[in-house]
Amino acid sequence: MIRELLLKWLSGGGPDLSLTASAQLNPEINKGNSKSSKKQNKRSKITFKNKGDVHLNVIHISKDPDEAEIKMLRDTLMPVFNKDDIMFVEDKPVELLNEYQNYSKSNPNEELLDFFKDKLSTTDFTLLQTGLYINHLMETDQNSSRVKSGVINAHGEREKNVVNLASAGYFKSHFKPLYEELDRQPGETKELFAQEYESIVLDLPFVVFVNRQTVDSIVDQVKAKANKNTKYAIKEDRILLHGFGTNAELLEEAATVLKSIFKKVANNSEYRGSLKIAKATIFYKEGYTDQHIESQQEQAA
Repeated sequence: MIRELLLKWLSGGGPDLSLTASAQLNPEINKGNSKSSKKQNKRSKITFKNKGDVHLNVIHISKDPDEAEIKMLRDTLMPVFNKDDIMFVEDKPVELLNEYQNYSKSNPNEELLDFFKDKLSTTDFTLLQTGLYINHLMETDQNSSRVKSGVINAHGEREKNVVNLASAGYFKSHFKPLYEELDRQPGETKELFAQEYESIVLDLPFVVFVNRQTVDSIVDQVKAKANKNTKYAIKEDRILLHGFGTNAELLEEAATVLKSIFKKVANNSEYRGSLKIAKATIFYKEGYTDQHIESQQEQAA
């Protein structure tokens, strides 16, 4: 709502709109001079972030801007709107900015960010930074809900998946090793990585990563996810396994066990040079095998 109204105002379509905001209050755009707007600070501000460089900019405007100030705002912000590079920070922006600046001074993920800087799109790289920051907040027992809610409100499902992958540590444990392995193989590394990366991002809520686990733990993960999805009536009817290198062999072993549990399991492997990448799809809504049902009944007896 804020974005649409501000864009209309900057475009000259709403000259009666006044923008009010403060560090303590959420930004609002009010028509005319309401009582609430009079209680705001004498100078208001617009806070926006360039997605690519992750720089925060604060533009201060007077409460009743003159034509010159309005022109400056339009000249500054309209190109950003047109490129869709504007993101509003609506929840205690000054506090959030200070917290992030303190984190950035001793960022423990600098090496990982350097690795991915030229391997991801500018948008995904920013989402990676956001996810790593959320992970930092969770690991240090700080409130991450404000940052999470900002991502949820500002982005679509795919972008939220990238942030979740980053906050769960998968860029370090899965994507970085995957890229390094692909880089040792013939072919265009970036293109091969992009294919695998995108397929995982799009299917994230239903992916189980195979990484140095036991077969039993993989099977337990799949069964737990299937039970949870069934309990909450999730529409998606499949669970995906993904593994590469030595984990590909482990995945295939787990797929053999899963075929004895679920009626429909499809698995396949492919080679990128000498690197083996294995995937399995468990169609859990097809139900359990008679063998598994009988085994469960015997255990319950």
